[in-house]
Amino acid sequence: GLAKGVRVAGLMLQAAASKSTLKVVPLSSLLEWGEAGELSSGDAAAPGVLSDIFARVGGPDFDRSIGVDVVLRIHSNHVVGDNLWIWRADHAFLDPDQGPQKDPQNSLVPLKDRVPKGSEYYLTAMGDYPAKVGVQVKGDFVTIYGLAVEHFTQDNTVWEGEAGRVYFYQNELPYDVDQENFGDKHYAGYRVASMVQRHEAHGVGVYSYFRDFQCLVRSGFVAPSTDGVRFTNIFTRFLNGEPGIEHVLNDQGSAVMGFSDPMSRLPTSVQGPGPTAAPKHRGMSLWSLMLCTAIMGLSLGWLSSFFFVRWRSRQRGAFIDGASDSESDKC
Repeated sequence: GLAKGVRVAGLMLQAAASKSTLKVVPLSSLLEWGEAGELSSGDAAAPGVLSDIFARVGGPDFDRSIGVDVVLRIHSNHVVGDNLWIWRADHAFLDPDQGPQKDPQNSLVPLKDRVPKGSEYYLTAMGDYPAKVGVQVKGDFVTIYGLAVEHFTQDNTVWEGEAGRVYFYQNELPYDVDQENFGDKHYAGYRVASMVQRHEAHGVGVYSYFRDFQCLVRSGFVAPSTDGVRFTNIFTRFLNGEPGIEHVLNDQGSAVMGFSDPMSRLPTSVQGPGPTAAPKHRGMSLWSLMLCTAIMGLSLGWLSSFFFVRWRSRQRGAFIDGASDSESDKC
């Protein structure tokens, strides 16, 4: 359970249907780092390392019921992740034995009439490929460089450990959810648990494309409002479909509801005093305007006279020099 100094790299994980009844697990996953319920201290000098790990739920499967509870769970302390992409399918292969996919908005018409990509792929609909959470971090001192988590039907990433750090995070919320099943339950693209005291994330974004139904998400990111929890360059983005995301982090940041307001960004999560209001300048009086105009006119006149005199002097000097040369030639 220690996972001390263990390195795993270059894996492609895929959820599949299990026919085995030998072991019943309370929570299914594709990768468990450490043992559930046995939080290890780990080793800062020999951290566990996950590099180039790609995991998916759905995609090539015609069985749309294939799913998993949490794709990646990290229980150990002192773990480093580098380039992790955790994906619940938003599209999959078309089943040649089935007819055109019906539109979730109107079962009487094919989905491809509204979404042209429906002619190339099966587009994941509500209930397909059930997968709740992409990444759950329970260990302390876990750092991830480059994390993409997409389309999960609850909080896409849940961070419960202390002193976590993330450098670059990309999240697309699920395309196929509605207000009742996602928005009203206050799910988010990235959640830091309420008891966490130290956490930082840099360059992180949550995107929305609610393809089938309107779904108002309160916040792309949810985290405790404590000084030890810091976000830098954090944003939400409207991509397409129905609106939208109301805030970036908790109640900070403006809404992204369509193409007219597609992006909201917070340079930092630290709330300071608002910008100082610019001083109000009184307009110029008529006499001041006339005086300025007169001064400008005199200045331009003086400059014009100055340059004209210099020009004439040079012309006259050139004329005298020419005349002197002519007299010399005659002699």
